[in-house]
This record gives sequence, structure tokens and C-alpha cells, in this order.
Amino acid sequence: MMLIKLNDRGVRVYMATAKYRARPDWKSRTGRIAKYSRDRSVADVVWNGPRSFDRVSVDRIEPVQ
Repeated sequence: MMLIKLNDRGVRVYMATAKYRARPDWKSRTGRIAKYSRDRSVADVVWNGPRSFDRVSVDRIEPVQ
């Protein structure tokens, strides 16, 4: 299982569009890819913490190092 995180572009997008009361710390939040779309342009990511699930463009994620 490979852990992923949002890259700088993804963090900016999620911080600008988040509708959460207490916004998660997207810079340190990690997740795992549950599945990809057919063309592999979108990934279904299960995030750590409350185990929330999001569809994320693959150009906004990178492996955790």
C-alpha cells in the first residue's frame, strides 16, 4: 500500500474549497488510493483521521516520502 499526500497545488485547492468547520491540516494529511478512474486521471482517496473519502485529480497528489 502506497501512502500519498496532496502536493502544493492540491493543498491550495483544498484549502480554498474546503467546507469543513475545522479544516484539516492538508499539508500533513496522508491517505491511500482506493481505486482509479478508467483513464487514471482521478483517484478515490481514503484519508487518515476520520477516514473521509474524496475523488482527487492525480495531478494534485504525490507519494509520501
